[in-house]
Amino acid sequence: MNKEKRQKLIKQMIDKGDITLFKEIFDFYDITPVILHLKTNHATLTSHINNPSRLRMGKIISIADYFGVDDFKMITIVYNQIQAERKSKRRK
Repeated sequence: MNKEKRQKLIKQMIDKGDITLFKEIFDFYDITPVILHLKTNHATLTSHINNPSRLRMGKIISIADYFGVDDFKMITIVYNQIQAERKSKRRK
């Protein structure tokens, strides 16, 4: 599958609600093209995936543009992951 088809697949999955957390995107899509798009390194993006509260708004919007997703939907996905992590920490 080429890059454009995979990007469209991610967009469709986000629009349908199959992807609800930011880290789920990278279960289906390789991290390397996103790293190149953001002009960052692997360790930094991996850190942001594992701890999305460190992501800045500009990076979130850039990732949304990369996948062709509405900015607000991507912000919501990041927010959902932050909330899920908070809830799991409270339970411990």
